[in-house]
Amino acid sequence: MKKMLIVLMAFTLLLFGCQTQDQGVAGPSFVGGTNGLLINFLQDAPPDTVYDANRAEFQVAVQVKNAGEWDVPVGSLKISLSGVDPVDFGMVDANMQKSSDTLLSATKKDSAGAIIQGSQLVFTFPGFSYKADLPGDVQHTIKADACYAYGTKALTSTCIKKDLTKVDTSVCIVDSDRPVANSGAPVQVFSVRQSAGGKDSILLTIVLKQTGTGEIFKSGLNCASGISNENVVNFKINTGMTSELSCSGISTGTGTVSGDVTLYNGERQITCTQKTGGQGDFVKTVEITLGYDHKVSTSKSVVVKG
Repeated sequence: MKKMLIVLMAFTLLLFGCQTQDQGVAGPSFVGGTNGLLINFLQDAPPDTVYDANRAEFQVAVQVKNAGEWDVPVGSLKISLSGVDPVDFGMVDANMQKSSDTLLSATKKDSAGAIIQGSQLVFTFPGFSYKADLPGDVQHTIKADACYAYGTKALTSTCIKKDLTKVDTSVCIVDSDRPVANSGAPVQVFSVRQSAGGKDSILLTIVLKQTGTGEIFKSGLNCASGISNENVVNFKINTGMTSELSCSGISTGTGTVSGDVTLYNGERQITCTQKTGGQGDFVKTVEITLGYDHKVSTSKSVVVKG
């Protein structure tokens, strides 16, 4: 009985020892999540109730927190108030908008794995006072929009073999779903699937998906509306290889390709072909970077007492 148990244990160790150790993305390298900036009104700014006939002045205060893992550069965040006619509240259009004058640093992990929270800012809009004398109560909705430049960093890997058509599962598996790790952001690399594209080329099927709330726009246009600007993401992939890389509908390069793609119903599939030049056998880290403008909003009802 003892001999049988020893043989069984030895066989188990041999079995697990011979399994493929397909390396790639190691552990939770990012904080993760689907948020970029979070936006809300501070308590009583605006208040639930205000008064007509210039009887009481109030302010609007918008708090913004960087809950994702991408720094927001100085000046790229713009807060805009809407929902009410500025004239009715003694304001002008210029006083309904403000831009950031400081960097909003990202949420991140330190070397010990502890989470360091991202920056917070408060934008104050003073001087609101309803001018007209009303015969009764009227409800208004004040809305705040935050438009800012943001991005996503993702890590995945490829399995490189000298002959990709041979069935060889040592080191790594050619035809496989690759591990993916994303930084915290509203658009993510949802999946990466690798398959052989011939003896010396691999196919990568990459799916991008908007997983967070808000609206996505083409980078650098301050969330300008229009069919050519909406749901546009700049896609950049770096495979770390020195041979030809081509991605459908984007471009061709040497190990690196970038270009704009449009998300349809919140997602986009991209197919890339990487020549390997007969190199192998190893696992190669792949970096994917996404860039875009993102808009999030919050609103609150305010009753003007007549």
